[in-house]
Amino acid sequence: MSSSPVVSLKVGGLVFSGWKTLRAEIGIEQCAGAFELGVMDRWAGQSQPWQIKPGDACELQINGQTVITGYTDSVRPSFDKQAHG
Repeated sequence: MSSSPVVSLKVGGLVFSGWKTLRAEIGIEQCAGAFELGVMDRWAGQSQPWQIKPGDACELQINGQTVITGYTDSVRPSFDKQAHG
């Protein structure tokens, strides 16, 4: 039985997980790694709304191992009649 990897984002001393979507690009042919994460505007167990801002230093971790470090380029909230994220 295989288990899914645990993907988390560390920003400002806080660790966020529970992503709805994930896209990561890491490779020797790339100059830098990149990733995109999708989530609702609040995380389970956290009462504070969105806390990640453009320019924040961040670490993308998979199963506790840091795979990409960098800065948040953009935050793109999305809203429609069925969901928001």
